[in-house]
Amino acid sequence: MDQEMSWESEAERELEHRVGRMGWDATRAAGLRRHVERIARERGSQVVTLTDLNEARDRAMSQRKPSPAAVRAEWDPDARLELEKETIYLRERLRERVLILVEEAGEQRVTLAHVKQARRMPSGMAAMRAAQAAPAEEPTPVPPWPVSFGAYRLRDMEGSVAICTLASEALMDELASSSASGVCIVGRAYTENFGVEKVVTNIVANPRLRTLILCGTESRHRVGQTLLALHANGRDGDGRVIEAESPLPIVRSLSEEAVRIYQEKLTIVDLRGTESVDGILAEAQSAASAGHDPWPEQWEPSVPTVRLDTGRSSGMGGMAGRFTPDPAGLFLIGLGPWEDTIELEHYTHEGNLDYRIGGSSAEALCRTLVEQELVGDYGHALYVGRELQKAEVALRSGLDYEQDRVLTLPSAGRAGQDQEVR
Repeated sequence: MDQEMSWESEAERELEHRVGRMGWDATRAAGLRRHVERIARERGSQVVTLTDLNEARDRAMSQRKPSPAAVRAEWDPDARLELEKETIYLRERLRERVLILVEEAGEQRVTLAHVKQARRMPSGMAAMRAAQAAPAEEPTPVPPWPVSFGAYRLRDMEGSVAICTLASEALMDELASSSASGVCIVGRAYTENFGVEKVVTNIVANPRLRTLILCGTESRHRVGQTLLALHANGRDGDGRVIEAESPLPIVRSLSEEAVRIYQEKLTIVDLRGTESVDGILAEAQSAASAGHDPWPEQWEPSVPTVRLDTGRSSGMGGMAGRFTPDPAGLFLIGLGPWEDTIELEHYTHEGNLDYRIGGSSAEALCRTLVEQELVGDYGHALYVGRELQKAEVALRSGLDYEQDRVLTLPSAGRAGQDQEVR
């Protein structure tokens, strides 16, 4: 029988924080504890430290990417052409699934058959790695960052650089596909209010992030200029970013502490208008090589958060329609940072984040938001239900989901006739 382990107080607090962030029950929390203790024993210690907890996180991250050998695999022309038929949102996800299939088969060449097989995988990347994961009662630990969902891709989790490509979608994927070290997260943002809040939230929640590179196309929402103005000038008492030139630069869900950390710890490199991958990565490498220490402070939203057990919905709904005004507020919907949950955030009409719900079942999420009285308009309720169902389809099919965008399902019938869920 293994000797009972003791935990350093810092490691114990961090464990509680991570378990709380993921909304795990006592069984899953105990499984994570045993997993970390095994790592400590591997190094011959009877005391669990924060290093052991971080090692568990790093092992979880390493299971999510294909090996370098698979990444270097040669692609048949017809396989590459089939991949490029996908939208920019689905292409990199499919590429990653294909490379893992090639790796597991011990092969060095990607064929059309690999691409088609990856498309048919029913439950995305998590299911493809299920056989390598820990038993159900001892789940592979999931890192507690990023703290907010969004349109981004994660790279070097020890990196100090974040890149925001503003409105440039293809540029984000090109940068995220590079092998550059030091770049932690590459994402884009469309809106000068909720989009800016999400960028800032994930930056100030990660002490390692010390540099933000702004690049790509600046849209009429002037997200890049708003991020620069917030960094230089802060915001006024109404939450409006001072000297921002965007139409509605209101960021009320960020606390004063969050804005202060954003201003004090961060260096912003302004490359707006630049689309050169090499040039952007050169700036990123220069920033990463500066060797900044992690910032001693961090912040994340403190709002009621509900984590729901896994469950299945009752089926697809047929109602169409878009957002309608609701006296109770509005919702942002997306897949969680590790693509294993559906995340729903509720904002008041004043733009304040006041509730979060996470789970894997659209039905359970809808039931919870009704129970919490977060909807007050039938039309809006139908819209939210439709979007949550699309998100569940994407979650279970290994597809990308973005609110209000058509979800394209690979066809199970005749070639070239994909199905669309609106």
